[in-house]
Amino acid sequence: MDIPKELQGQPWSAILWDDVQQYAHNIDTHLSFSDHPVIIDVGGNIGAAALLFHLRYKAKVLSIEAIVETYAQLKNNCSSYSNITTIHQAIGATTENITLYRYPLAPGLGGLDSSRGHIWYVLSMQVAHKISWTSIKDILMMPFRVMGTILWSFFALLIVWTRKKQQVAQRTLSNVIDIHLDEMNIDLVKIDIEGHELKALQGLRSEHWKRIQAFIMEVHPQHVHEVLELLNQHGFSIVSRESALLHGEKIPEILIANKKT
Repeated sequence: MDIPKELQGQPWSAILWDDVQQYAHNIDTHLSFSDHPVIIDVGGNIGAAALLFHLRYKAKVLSIEAIVETYAQLKNNCSSYSNITTIHQAIGATTENITLYRYPLAPGLGGLDSSRGHIWYVLSMQVAHKISWTSIKDILMMPFRVMGTILWSFFALLIVWTRKKQQVAQRTLSNVIDIHLDEMNIDLVKIDIEGHELKALQGLRSEHWKRIQAFIMEVHPQHVHEVLELLNQHGFSIVSRESALLHGEKIPEILIANKKT
């Protein structure tokens, strides 16, 4: 599926669109939806996943983003679609105000406990895989690629060191469901919130677990066992686990869980 017109030309949009194509591949392989499914998008970023869910599956989407600049892009990118509702707030296990970290030069990055070292690593991975010695063309292009890598590294440093703090309201997933989805069944919950997926799941009340049919989420290594246990306790089985597109140390895996039959 081609990148939507709403995302074309925006910084980072091509990378983000490539990322959500992995969601689409896994959903098409492992899940099946009713007509016009209901999907909650936790960690909406600039709207790539929300647009994919609506355009590909004709879904009603609730897309939730906490970072203020990123949310502004999400809202703008999805404004033409009445079946996409955007919500500016953080999702966690409790209701309170929390501190997030944002990167004004890279609106798609940031979050709770967003360390400069981790962001530097993620940015570095964008160019590291492009350096190769496997052909004569690669060798001839090497000086230009090295120069590009150096320039990118300086820009990445600028992104990392202009990090800012932001206060934002945190609510639970059950709060969102109570307000926006009433008694509707929920076909899919997608979660990508930089290592805080466990807290998002902990904010679901038992009656809402029963209304959810499937999850797709990025799961970070420090929470894998707790996430798997919680999903199993609430009647979900794991149908797929694979590495995310950005491979390397501390990079999460994509997990899909479906309600047991």
